[in-house]
Amino acid sequence: MSNDGLLLFGGVRAVVNLKNDLVYFKNMPLAETVNVPVYSQFIKDDGRFHGDEHLEKLAHIMLTQLARWAKGMKAIREDEA
Repeated sequence: MSNDGLLLFGGVRAVVNLKNDLVYFKNMPLAETVNVPVYSQFIKDDGRFHGDEHLEKLAHIMLTQLARWAKGMKAIREDEA
């Protein structure tokens, strides 16, 4: 296994554990995520990240949920003020 694989699994575990901490600070972690396995395969000659169709679909789903939660959490925060 390459170092990229080790970083991937360690990163996923870190994110899962961090979600509990976010709730403590009144942040709402999303269930939807975009995991990018072996990210280096998506770095093109121009040095920029270019995701494939699958990653773009996952990103769209995640960002749609983020927008929904942002609207709801804004209402909750305004109600608390």
